[in-house]
Amino acid sequence: MRIIISHPARQQSVYQWPLAIQEAGIDVKFVTGIYYKPHAFPYSLVKHLPERWREAATQNLLKRQIPGLELTAVNSFPWFEFLLRPFGKTAQWNRAHDLLVGGMLLGTSGVRTPTIVHAFQESCLYTLRAAKKRGIKTVVEVTNALSRHRIVAEEYQRLGLSPVSDRPSNVEMAEVLEADYVVGQSRFTVSSLLEYGVPASKIILQPLGVDTKQFQPSVRQGPKSIFRAVFVGQLSIRKGLHHLLEAWKLLRLPNAELLLLGNPIDSHGRDLLAQYEGTFRWPGFVSHGELRHIYRDSDIFVFPSLAEGSANATYEALASGLPSVVTANAGSVVRDGIEGFEVECGNIEALKTAIERLYRDADLREQMGVAARRRAERYSWGEFGRRLVRMYEHICNSVPASSVLDMSVL
Repeated sequence: MRIIISHPARQQSVYQWPLAIQEAGIDVKFVTGIYYKPHAFPYSLVKHLPERWREAATQNLLKRQIPGLELTAVNSFPWFEFLLRPFGKTAQWNRAHDLLVGGMLLGTSGVRTPTIVHAFQESCLYTLRAAKKRGIKTVVEVTNALSRHRIVAEEYQRLGLSPVSDRPSNVEMAEVLEADYVVGQSRFTVSSLLEYGVPASKIILQPLGVDTKQFQPSVRQGPKSIFRAVFVGQLSIRKGLHHLLEAWKLLRLPNAELLLLGNPIDSHGRDLLAQYEGTFRWPGFVSHGELRHIYRDSDIFVFPSLAEGSANATYEALASGLPSVVTANAGSVVRDGIEGFEVECGNIEALKTAIERLYRDADLREQMGVAARRRAERYSWGEFGRRLVRMYEHICNSVPASSVLDMSVL
């Protein structure tokens, strides 16, 4: 078995995919954009920079690699990202990457014919078609639910904001309909795929993973002086920021703070921060290393998203032993009443009730926090790797399925 993983960037800890395949002893080639190879061009140019720039560049580039993955397993093509990302031309960047990988599959690039090509949403239509011409099995992973367009468009209309598209792009639809298999990272994503006509027989539910060594619960040192609720993600309408800020404002909890970690991606997010100024704390950019300490210093995690594929933060909060308040649309593996509460999307009263219950009941927080850590251990990156390999074995064996294949129960 030989697998090609294709992704233009580093979304959702995607480096874990090729690493897991390599650790299973399977031949893998990871085709991506920027991936730091210190001795390869253009990364080797960094050593010629002035010292203060060299150190900063190296630290940033170190984020674009993962320890343990052999550099020979990675084909890095950084130029599309270098040239297009600074101008916000994500669609063109994805398209260029897609054409490159498709050309590799059809051409004589020296890449041996793989058994499976596993690519990612909105960056792989030409890749899928090229693989099919070669008789290679294809997998597209959906990292954001197709229904997000409709849900967000409806919310914009309700709020009186400028209209946005309410349907997936032609590329998104063609990818999921033409691929042999479609991976959804959550039950919400799977339901969205079914809603848009993807046959259940080719859908695979494959949840994400988390670093359970990096993210761990704090050792409690008695009562805390302040109750802290933390939100991690883009500060946007789609993430349910407006619902969270309104719920928190109405709660007026003594000795409590709402901590927002993330940045606004548009004027709507910035407007919300201005509208609710004084009701939250927003420290700005926080590194991943700092994030784990913030989780440990928090009491609950709140993520009332309108639409996700799945979010790393929901797993990180579980691993950190935090009870969570999420929506069904958040793509989380939190179970209602066990690791936290699952509230109806957009229901501010339900959101308030869940937050206040955890605020007032320290014993419940402790109980749910223990359950959260136990749940996260089922979703470590090691367990993810084992599930991923089983998924590829299923695909290679062409096992017929009459319904969605749930890898989390196999």
